[in-house]
Formats: sequence, structure tokens, C-alpha cells
Amino acid sequence: MRAGREFARRLTSTLKGLRGRLLFLVAIAILPFLGLTLYSNLERRQRTIAQAQHELLMLVRSVSNSQRQYVESAHQLLIALGQLPSVRERDAEACSAFFAKLLKQYPFYANFGAVTPGGDVFCSALPFEKPINIADRAWFQRVIQTQAFAMGDYQFGRISGQAVIVFGYPVLDKAGQLQAVLFASLDLRWLSRLLTEIAMTDTKAVWEALNQVMDPELNRSIVDLGMVHDLTLEDGVVSFTLALTTMACPLRGRIQEDARQRLLQLEGVREVIINTREMTSAEKAAAFGRHQEDQGSAAAFNCIKHVIAVLSGKGGVGKSSVAALLAIALRRKGYTVGLLDADITGPSIPKMLLREQVRPLASPLGIQPVESPGGIKIISINLFLADPNQAVIWRGPLISGAIKQFWGDVVWGDLDYLIVDLPPGTSDASLTVMQAIPLDGIILVTTPQSLAGMVVRKASSMASQLGIPLLGLIENMSYVRCPDCGREIEVFGPSYAAELANNLHVPLLGRLPIRPEIATLGDSGRLEEYPASEFAPLVERLLAVIPEKVPAS
Repeated sequence: MRAGREFARRLTSTLKGLRGRLLFLVAIAILPFLGLTLYSNLERRQRTIAQAQHELLMLVRSVSNSQRQYVESAHQLLIALGQLPSVRERDAEACSAFFAKLLKQYPFYANFGAVTPGGDVFCSALPFEKPINIADRAWFQRVIQTQAFAMGDYQFGRISGQAVIVFGYPVLDKAGQLQAVLFASLDLRWLSRLLTEIAMTDTKAVWEALNQVMDPELNRSIVDLGMVHDLTLEDGVVSFTLALTTMACPLRGRIQEDARQRLLQLEGVREVIINTREMTSAEKAAAFGRHQEDQGSAAAFNCIKHVIAVLSGKGGVGKSSVAALLAIALRRKGYTVGLLDADITGPSIPKMLLREQVRPLASPLGIQPVESPGGIKIISINLFLADPNQAVIWRGPLISGAIKQFWGDVVWGDLDYLIVDLPPGTSDASLTVMQAIPLDGIILVTTPQSLAGMVVRKASSMASQLGIPLLGLIENMSYVRCPDCGREIEVFGPSYAAELANNLHVPLLGRLPIRPEIATLGDSGRLEEYPASEFAPLVERLLAVIPEKVPAS
């Protein structure tokens, strides 16, 4: 440890005043090799992995506690590893075993390995089945051209499959000829957590205050999102860089002011300096995880507790009205609610809930849904049309693609319930929703007609074949109540709801009356003004089927 402290002292003296996240990345990257330099040969000195790890972590903390960020010549610090006989002799088995042991010791790395001058990987801490050539990697080409240490750009490791930054180092013989190239892949996600943990030991109160600052769009802490960088606290002045998902973020001022006010409330803080920049692709990957194209651009930003689809066997039964009223009733109970209009060729949700045409906004995170006056997030194909009366004449694949985008490319954020208004029948659109969206269940809508009952059985059969739970049955337009005497008049004949629900082995959630107010309010975009008193017991029965959770709002 005396040698370690002396090395740290010399390092501090030589590079005093150097700052910057990039330099610190390099410093962290070379710490394992610093450990090798300090302890020389682990096997020769018969030190255990636990002992070496403990001593190295003590050195990490001593460097971090100086509140400065240092970098030393990677060439000097990688000499120890480059002198390993297994590397120079290309003993793949011994070399891989040593690197695997090293990887367990330093978990903030994704992989260690060695490459021939031609780019063929001959040993790696992680196993690989078929030959891998990395001659096309930019960092490798830099090492070959300069015959010196080089750092690569953000990439996904071909062996580890993780978001990494790769550091390369040439191993030369006595004649100066290249024998091999070493590489170390830095795990960006682990590093982000490590840096946050180390920084919090010195500025715990500041970090705790910033952890309360939320991104209004994502409803997640700016600390959790990895947006806070280069934080310092000196003489009562807090300074940090706020990395935004985009510099065009319309809420950047709100986030900055919230952070400033929270920090100024801390004892001893007299000034707050906030610089801004845009997140790099590597930082976005570290914050939100590796992007999966088939999940959609906004999938990483969404947290939806329950997804419920509303389905009917045929059109004209008031399915969309039921879906909209269900969303309204859930919102009134304090839940955060979204409404996805999957009826691409017959969209009607915007007409009922919005008083004027509003277009969704695009952002780097994805499509921002429109919000109703009552706070329901809405997405529908009609919101994208210049003329809401324009027909959408699409074939099945296009319709299916649009529905998938509504699910994966829309920034829904945190929702307790997402209601999906399905098109009638068992077409491609309904099939896409049931296969591509993780539904918690389906609500069937019918009317008191034997024909409607027959086709709703088809819809039920489709859901059963796809393994989607049926949450219950709603009979719409079941009766009209006489305004004079209050008697229920069955306009379309006697109700078959109880019998149908029994045959389908699902609960009857309720029978809804014909109410002229629904049509009047829906035609003017004011459906949220409808009292919907008959929906209260229906929602209670639904929540009894789905385990109720604490509202996110």
C-alpha cells in the first residue's frame, strides 16, 4: 500500500488540475492495470482475489476523495499486463483463464482479451464459439497505426453484447515488432453506477436533493436517468452539468429551476451553477439500457402497469364509447390513464374527448401523446390527419405497423392503465394487438341482440386461442330509462347478457343504458363532462378482477 500511496502522490503532483469526464473514464479504465503494476504478479505473490480487490478499492477511494480526476500514461500502466508470458506466447488457454479471473475481480468491465496483429481474437475472458476478427474496429486501427494506447468510441461489444468503450494497447517485442493487441471493454452501465456511488460519499446531501428533481416527461429522477455530471461542491458553490436528452427540450428551464431551488435550500449552499449539454449515445444507452428495435424507440421510457383491450364482435355496439367512458371512470378514481385508439380505419376517440384538433408532438424520445382536458393521454391515427374526415385506406401490414408504433414509439410514461380500443371483429389489427402488446385482459362489448351475441363469441374464441384472459362482458344499449316514470324500456329486446356471460365463463361487469347525453357530449368532444354514474359499479367489478395498485400520480 505504501507503493500505492506514493504512486497516487506522484500522479496528483504531475496532473494537478486536470478535469473532465473523458479523462476520468480513462483513469477508471486503467485502474485494473494499475492494480497489476502495484501488486506485480498476483500468482507469484500468492495474493487472493479478495485481498487484491480490497486494496485496489482503497486506492480508488483515495484518488476519488481528492475530488480531482486524473489520468496517467496508459502505456506505463499497461506494461504489467503486456509482460504476461501467456499474452506474448499467445497461449490462448492460459491467457483466457487469467483474463476470466481478472474480469471477476473488476466487475465494471465487460471483457478483457488479446488480438493478433491481423485482428483475430485469440483469447478472451468471455468465451466465444466461432472466430472473431475486429480489424475493422476504429480503436484497433488506431493502435495499429500509432503503435500506442488508443481509446475507441461507444459501441456494442461483439463478444459481450454490452454497451462499452474499448481501450487498446500494443504489445511489442524487443525489436519493436507488434506481437499482439490487448483490449479492455469498459461497461458503461456499471461505471455510471460506480461514479454515482463514489461521488455520493462526498456530496450526499447534494445528490439526495437532485434525486428529487424529476424529468416531467419521463417522471423519473434526473439522477436515475444519468443526467447529472461533473458535480462539485466548493466554498458553498454547487456546480454540475445537466445532460439533456435533447438541447431542444422545452422543459429544460423547468428542470434547471427545480434543481436550483432544491439545492439552495441546503445548508451551506449559496450559489448553484448549471451547465447544459446533450446526452451522448453512450450515456443514453447507459441510462435506458440497450435499445431493442422491435420494442420501439420509446419502450425504455414507458412503465405501464395494466393494459386492457376493449373488443366487440361487430361494429355499431358502442365499443369506442365504452372504452372512452372506462378511461374516464378510471381517471376519476385517481389513476393515470392512457387511451390507444387501435381502430385505424374507424377512429373515433379524438372526436369524443378533444374539443379541437390537436397534433401529437415529436421528440427525440418518441411521439408525445395528446392529453385530454381530464388528463387522459390519447393516441389515434386521426390526430395525424390534416382532415379528420380523410379515409385511411390501408392494407393489413400497414395497419399492424401503425398499431405497433402506437405501442412502442409513443412516450406513454408512467401509466396505471392503458385502455386499447380495438377495431371490431377478428381482423389483422386485433391479432396484432393481442400478439404484440402484453395485454392483461380483454373486455367484451355486446348489445341485447342474438346476432351481436353470436359474433362476440367469435371474438371470445380468438382471445382464448391466443391465451388472453377475458375480464368480463359489458352489455351496451341494454335499455332506455323513461324520463317521466323511470321505467326501463328494452328497446332492442330482452337482455341476453347474463346468459352470454355464463356461456363464456366470464363475469358480467354491467348493463349500460342508452343515454342521449353521451351522443351530445361525444359529438362536441366533451364526453369527460358526462357523469357516468352507471360506470362506477362497473369499474369496481373490473378492479376486483384485476389486482388494484397504488396510483402512479
